[in-house]
Amino acid sequence: ARTFRVPWESLETWQLVRRGRWHMQRRTREDTQMALDFFLAAFDRDPNSSTVLDELAWWHFWRAWVNFGGSGEYHKDLEKVVHYSRKALYMDSQDARPHAHLGITDIMLKRPANALEHLAEALRINPSFAFARSAMGSAHNLLGESSRAIPLFQDAERLSPFDLYRFHNLGELASAYSHVEDWPAAAAVADRSLALAPSYWYARFLKIGALARMGRCEEARHERSLLLARDPDFRVERAEVIPFARPELNRFLIEGFLMADRD
Repeated sequence: ARTFRVPWESLETWQLVRRGRWHMQRRTREDTQMALDFFLAAFDRDPNSSTVLDELAWWHFWRAWVNFGGSGEYHKDLEKVVHYSRKALYMDSQDARPHAHLGITDIMLKRPANALEHLAEALRINPSFAFARSAMGSAHNLLGESSRAIPLFQDAERLSPFDLYRFHNLGELASAYSHVEDWPAAAAVADRSLALAPSYWYARFLKIGALARMGRCEEARHERSLLLARDPDFRVERAEVIPFARPELNRFLIEGFLMADRD
């Protein structure tokens, strides 16, 4: 209701934002670049629009997430997320999205406890904000509080069952189930994530570990062959950069993955 009360500064800005969002939803490299072009055009028209600033923050976060663990350039994108989010809050202090973007940036920078403060504020403003609930679940899971994380991921599923990024929420839920050692649930939820995004390596990685922990090593090896077919450069070390607060949480997931080699 509040969203409909906020007037757009111009129809042209609204059109540019909508076209940029359409390209972002396609999730290809070319479309992502085209989305940025539209968001920047909207920014040129209205540099003080909190909505435009939110879109630019999300764009830079998405690129940082895709490149996470790589050359380190993703840190520059995260700095942009903070810049645009803080400006958006200056323009509209009751916008929940900048708080959520600051929270997920803290998650990427391995500061999940700090993230909880931003995400709590986002949910104070908008209790039905599914993205913020999922991000809060991620923060708790990264802190090793998986039992607290699971209901938050389930809330996000209930609040936004057709979300474009639902594959990520399900992957995080599979991770939480793995840490509480509910292997059937972890495998099933990871499979649901993969149905939405077959190339999502983390969900496949978690499914392999869950199957192996259940003694279904032949199925786990088959899943690993699918992972390597889609991502020939995959190395298990990729799981070491997931920003858990304690290294043993990473190792627990990696050990399950490696169990696929056992008879």
